[in-house]
Amino acid sequence: SSLLVGNLLDLIYLSRKLEELRIKLARSTDHFNLMDAFRLVQPHTPDASTVTQIDFREALLRHRMKADKVSMDRIYLFFKRYNVRNDDLLSYAEFTYAICPVDDKEGHLLRCRPPLY
Repeated sequence: SSLLVGNLLDLIYLSRKLEELRIKLARSTDHFNLMDAFRLVQPHTPDASTVTQIDFREALLRHRMKADKVSMDRIYLFFKRYNVRNDDLLSYAEFTYAICPVDDKEGHLLRCRPPLY
């Protein structure tokens, strides 16, 4: 019982940390919007409306992320959590859900900015 409660408290703490990171991203001085962020991880094909795990990883590596930070295991877990259609393709809506703050006021910052790119 105390293990369960401890784990639930850890999950609550991690959820709060995740929201703090999303808010930090939304308040970023880079002034990007959600579509700009999605374009960073899209493959370089004209009609790409979804992203595969491999495309996602390659995009992060192109942006100078260290390979150990973007292992396929980490990418798999990210997709497992946010690819709600379970089709191994991350859509714009799923990507938005992953990075946009839950707080509407904070999420508005990302949703309503004009595109940079």
